[in-house]
Amino acid sequence: MIDIGDSVSLYLYMIVSVILFFAIVLLPLIPVTRFTVYGWGERRNEILQKIDPDVIEAYVDRFMPVSSFWDVLRDPSGGWERHKPGFSGGFFETRDVYLNLFSKHYDSFYGMNRYKLPIFLLGYTLIAVAITITATVLPRITNAETDAIIAFVDAISVFDLPPIVISSLCGSYIWVTYDLIARAHRRDMPPTAITRAAVRIIVFIPVGYAFSEALSALNLSIDNAIAICLGAFPLESVFRFMRRIVTVNLGLGRQARDESDELQNLQGIDVNISERLHDEGITTILQLAYSNPIDISMRCNLSFSTAIDIVGQALAWLYIGEKLPLLYKLGLRGAQEIGGLVDDLKATGSLRKAAQLTLNEAAIIMGVSPTALYGTLKAIDDDPYANFLFTVWY
Repeated sequence: MIDIGDSVSLYLYMIVSVILFFAIVLLPLIPVTRFTVYGWGERRNEILQKIDPDVIEAYVDRFMPVSSFWDVLRDPSGGWERHKPGFSGGFFETRDVYLNLFSKHYDSFYGMNRYKLPIFLLGYTLIAVAITITATVLPRITNAETDAIIAFVDAISVFDLPPIVISSLCGSYIWVTYDLIARAHRRDMPPTAITRAAVRIIVFIPVGYAFSEALSALNLSIDNAIAICLGAFPLESVFRFMRRIVTVNLGLGRQARDESDELQNLQGIDVNISERLHDEGITTILQLAYSNPIDISMRCNLSFSTAIDIVGQALAWLYIGEKLPLLYKLGLRGAQEIGGLVDDLKATGSLRKAAQLTLNEAAIIMGVSPTALYGTLKAIDDDPYANFLFTVWY
């Protein structure tokens, strides 16, 4: 216990309270501020540097064919002005015009305006948390012996939350702060991550109560150390555990088995990237295959090349299925490589001969005839989304 029996210690107590309050509020906001000031701009430049007029035209023709936003670059027939005979714009001049317009498109859909509300929500949540912890924790570790200190402690002790709730709240706060710091370092902080951080902190107050009661119903106890660790668990895991307890106690029958994450079947998609895609509502290979790769790149903070690669893999997976990894050793990883093979099969000479050998080897691996496999590969190549990927990739 802290002994603050003299009047001077009252001011020290107040200073400690203020310092604790601002530390709790500012610690998670510092990485968020750093990302919005530096990281967001660096990520934006990284994406825009990989965009050229050909990519922009392919993107607009496939995903935004009726958007009037791009009319300034188009002729009345719907084509692109720079492809008309007699177009006088130089390469660099044309590229600047395209990129300036695409930058406006980027800022309109993915700019800093999307961060204002999440940061506002997180800031007010942290203020509430700081008040709660300051008003709950300090009085419990303080031995107030003077009337002034007792009055001050009584004034700030507006909450009387159980230790289990405070512990789970502290655990959630620690996890959120660490996660935001790590995201700022990786330049991976979409607005949804900031919103989830605020929601996570808010939710863990009732979760602390509910989890304690749920364990009590099972004749189990939970101490403060475990409660702090509880705050580090993903909300989905905590809710799943609580649903199972409710299912058993209310006799609601067996719960459906949790499905595995099929996105991780694709090469290069680990838990981290899968969670980013899940945050944007992409949970299946089918959804990923027909997603806008530029949109994925911007919303999930992935490089444009990575977004193109995983979308191409997903599209090929829809046609070939679980045997797709068997073709990796032949260089057939996704729709882009398959499109290249189909084009080579239409060529002549040694290029066609090499492509035919690759097709025959792939047919043996797949356990089908070369003709049947070619039909599958041709279907992938004819898919409109594969054509877009092929144009952008090469």
